[in-house]
Amino acid sequence: MKLPQNTSTISAPATGSTAQSLKVTPSPAKPSPLTDFNTVPVPVPGPIKLGTWGDDTKKALSLIYHQPSYYAIVEIKQRPYHVHLNDVVITMRMNDCKLGDVLQLDRVREIGSMEYILQGNPYLHPDYIDIKAVVIEHPAAKEVVRQHWKKRGHDKIVRNRSHHTALRISEINIKKPPPT
Repeated sequence: MKLPQNTSTISAPATGSTAQSLKVTPSPAKPSPLTDFNTVPVPVPGPIKLGTWGDDTKKALSLIYHQPSYYAIVEIKQRPYHVHLNDVVITMRMNDCKLGDVLQLDRVREIGSMEYILQGNPYLHPDYIDIKAVVIEHPAAKEVVRQHWKKRGHDKIVRNRSHHTALRISEINIKKPPPT
């Protein structure tokens, strides 16, 4: 007996004297609610290509560029910091950095001045702004001593000293948009 593809034969004991043969065919696959309804996939917009500047972005950057001073909200070690030029930022310890190392901060959430703001979604593109920081110190905080009181027995003394890294913001440059 020849079976079609995707079928199998199962022999089961019969109640009588002869054995029965059952033909099992797989049930058709249930359509997935997301794929099998002959839908056309919706194109997802990709990331902004390097070097592309929208008209609104060009206007906003040129307005901020001509201001006397500006600030940035940068993310260092997953925490936001509001920085100006020559600010000192104290962060959690960066073990890979040595004194005098220059860091390029590329996670910029926002740049602005007294009159204008340009916000990223979630970050501004690195082609728009250039922020550099210099490692100036690796300070250690004052030791914190705590006592844990137990019901019986001796008291436990816990000592903790937090280590940090101090960064000085050395540059905040807004890049001029290319001429159109």
